[in-house]
Amino acid sequence: MKKLILFLIFSLISSSVVAGPIEKLADKLQKGLKTDTQLKIAVLDFNYTDGRNSQGPMIVQERLTTLLAQNKKLIIIERNLLKKILGELKLEAPGVIDTKTAKKIGKLLGVDAIASGTLNDLKNSKTEINARIIETESAKILSAASAIIKKTWKDTSSTEDNSNKANYEGKSLVQIAMLLDTSSSMNGLINQTKNQLWSIVNELTSSEKDGDNPIV
Repeated sequence: MKKLILFLIFSLISSSVVAGPIEKLADKLQKGLKTDTQLKIAVLDFNYTDGRNSQGPMIVQERLTTLLAQNKKLIIIERNLLKKILGELKLEAPGVIDTKTAKKIGKLLGVDAIASGTLNDLKNSKTEINARIIETESAKILSAASAIIKKTWKDTSSTEDNSNKANYEGKSLVQIAMLLDTSSSMNGLINQTKNQLWSIVNELTSSEKDGDNPIV
C-alpha cells in the first residue's frame, strides 16, 4: 500500500513538472502538424514584437528546440548552425516570415518547416509566447499555439548584445566547409546526402572538449 501511495505521489509530481506552459506549447505545436512523415525543422529565435535586445529569444528557442527534439518524427537543426545563414537573410521584422524567406531558409538548410514566433511581455513578470510551425515551400502555417510563461531573463543593451556575440575567448572553434555535388550523377541521392551531412555536423556540435561544447 505504501509503495502504491509513493508511486502516485511521484506520478503527480512528475506530471506537474512535465506539464509546464512551454511543454504544453510544444505539445500543441506537434499535435497540430497532423503528419505521419518525418519532418526536418529549424527553430528560429522568438523575437520581441518591439524588436528589443534580450536574452529571451535565445532562451525560448533553446527550450523549445530541446522539447521538439524529443519527438522521433522531427529532425531538429542545431541552433548554432542557424546563426550565419539567418544573419545573411536579415529578416525584415521580428517573427515575420514571408513565402520568399521561408523558401530560402528551406533551400539553404534543407528543412521542411521552421518554428517561429514572437514574445510579448505582460504584467507581473510574465511573457506571452506566440508560436507557429511554417512550411518552407509555401509559407503555410502548419500549426500554431500560444503560452504565458514566467520571465526568467533580462533585457540587454545593443552594446552588450554585440559584445556577447563577438566574445569567443577561451572557447573551442570548429570551422567546417562542405561541398555537395548536385550534378546529374547525384540524381536520387541529394536528400540522402544532405541528411548525412547534417548528421555529421550535428554530431560535431554535440561533442565536448574539456567539458564545453565547441562553437561550430
